[in-house]
Amino acid sequence: MSKHDYYVLDDIIDNIGVIQYELKATNLEKNETDTLANWDYISDYLITKYGDRSIFLTVDESINNFLFKFFNYIATRQHNIDMLYTSFMTYYNPVENYNRYETSELTKNGKELRAIGTTGTDTQSTDYGKNETTNTYGAIKSNTLNGATNQTTESKISADNSDNYQPDNMTTTSMQPININTTTDGRTDTTIIKQKTDTNTTTYGKKINDSLEYINRTDSTESHIHGNIGVTTGAQMIQGELSVRLVDLVNLILDEFAKLYTIYL
Repeated sequence: MSKHDYYVLDDIIDNIGVIQYELKATNLEKNETDTLANWDYISDYLITKYGDRSIFLTVDESINNFLFKFFNYIATRQHNIDMLYTSFMTYYNPVENYNRYETSELTKNGKELRAIGTTGTDTQSTDYGKNETTNTYGAIKSNTLNGATNQTTESKISADNSDNYQPDNMTTTSMQPININTTTDGRTDTTIIKQKTDTNTTTYGKKINDSLEYINRTDSTESHIHGNIGVTTGAQMIQGELSVRLVDLVNLILDEFAKLYTIYL
């Protein structure tokens, strides 16, 4: 037989064995290794889906068994497994199809010097308020009725040798006083005092002159531009995300192994 001839071993179910083994993958972004599946899951999956298949080996590999073939396959594909696992574990927004990070750097060289000078003057003024007092004096009301006399004059004339007078020459005056009344209303004075208010005003006329020179200084700017661009709708992107999440990485690995190294009799 030639070097590339092969022969068929027994069915997988008879050669898979029971061992302590865990299929692992490394998240390359975080440099963290996680367990994807243990041997119980691996053997159950292969027996259930590919139990009627047999593993084949080339003549040069006649001393190898099923486990060697499986471990060799994992070792060969480990980097791809890690890359797939990293992509599955990477955070992203499923309804965005554009996610760009941009960093720009500007390097400045030279001597750093800070020179500060001032020009102009500051002016400060104060406006002093005044106390204001307002007096309102009440009025005095006084009503005075001056006294007066009522005078009545009567003239009488007497005949000769007679004590009786007839009205002509006798004058009688009677005086009757009139009462004097004075009424005074008290006044009310009001005083309002308004406190003064001082106002301080400062006008800044100084200017600062500042100049810089740099020594190996690098200014960096980072930008993050993301969103949904193009003609893909949000619903289509969600449907695509659902298709991705329905893929089981472990099953994908085992399916590839079975297709590469097993055959139907």
